[in-house]
Amino acid sequence: MELQELKKLKQLVNEFVADRQARKNKVTARVDEIAEAIRQMDAKIADATRNLMHAEMSGDEAARTKLSKDIHDLQLEKERLEGLRAAYEVEGLRVGYDEKKLAAIKAQAARAKVERQKVHQGLLAHRKDLEEKIKEFERELDDTNAELRTINLITEADAVEAVVADFLPEVAKLPHYDKKNLNAAWVDGDDERIKQILASLEPRPEPKFSYTGATTQKQG
Repeated sequence: MELQELKKLKQLVNEFVADRQARKNKVTARVDEIAEAIRQMDAKIADATRNLMHAEMSGDEAARTKLSKDIHDLQLEKERLEGLRAAYEVEGLRVGYDEKKLAAIKAQAARAKVERQKVHQGLLAHRKDLEEKIKEFERELDDTNAELRTINLITEADAVEAVVADFLPEVAKLPHYDKKNLNAAWVDGDDERIKQILASLEPRPEPKFSYTGATTQKQG
């Protein structure tokens, strides 16, 4: 889920950061430019100082006076440049903020907060609803499992036991398992199966033996 007010806030912040980066690049370029001017100023001062020494050694008063003034002016200009460079380095990024953009970012952040909190509350409510539904499904699942466990305890075969026993009284002699199978066969209309089960009740003929000497033989 994308929050629209937050998306707008990010756009404003990205624009602000881009503007600040552009300003930072501009400040850096200007500092480098001033530093180069200071290096050139140092070279001019050094050159003028050497010329001043030669003028003093040669006794050229006019040259000495002019060079002394030039060196003074160059040193003043160097001090100005150094002060300007320090100002850029210290204050270059502290100032120059667009107050309107800052106000717009702050206002948009407030709107994004309201939107986020509203969506958050909605999601909490939705989660609670889902949790309740899950609990309901779990209860329904438990009930279904319980029914599955009990549904085969008493079957239709058990229900018709009294009816079958009424017209087939010999069923009472069957073991419980066979009795239940016979009832189920009756429900299914499986006469052949019924006959097979009842056949287990029929007495088997006793085997016949004859004694001939020391050997007992089974008679067919």
